[in-house]
Amino acid sequence: MAEKLTNISLNNIDLLLTVRADQYVEIVDGQSAGAALTTALISALTNKKIREGVFVTGTINSDASIGAVSGISYKALAAAENGSKVFVIPKGQGTVMVYEPKVRQISPGTTITVYERKVIDLEEYLSENGYSVDIVEVETMEDVLQIFLV
Repeated sequence: MAEKLTNISLNNIDLLLTVRADQYVEIVDGQSAGAALTTALISALTNKKIREGVFVTGTINSDASIGAVSGISYKALAAAENGSKVFVIPKGQGTVMVYEPKVRQISPGTTITVYERKVIDLEEYLSENGYSVDIVEVETMEDVLQIFLV
């Protein structure tokens, strides 16, 4: 995808992407890292800087569209906890389902916790958790690059 979007041939180039973090990171991989890794690669190929405080999740389809990911509320919260000011997500994923614990006392000394589903706006969800993050929905990798690259 990086070749397609930049018109830079990578035929004679061996690429090794290394992810470094200021803190322990269990794993960075999978399809939902596609937009982030492609953005990093295009940044390196074109000598353009990546805008600070912008995070992204999304798969990349063969037509350069950004595909849906799972666990978006958890990813948004992790991004917010790590300083995100803008979180870029696949189009249509700005509304999420979360599970809220409801504790009920069913008899003296006995409680039960039931998790109720709640549909909520992702930006509102982050705000309720004490974070101010702009959620931006995108359709294509080109949209991602316009937001990220300076």
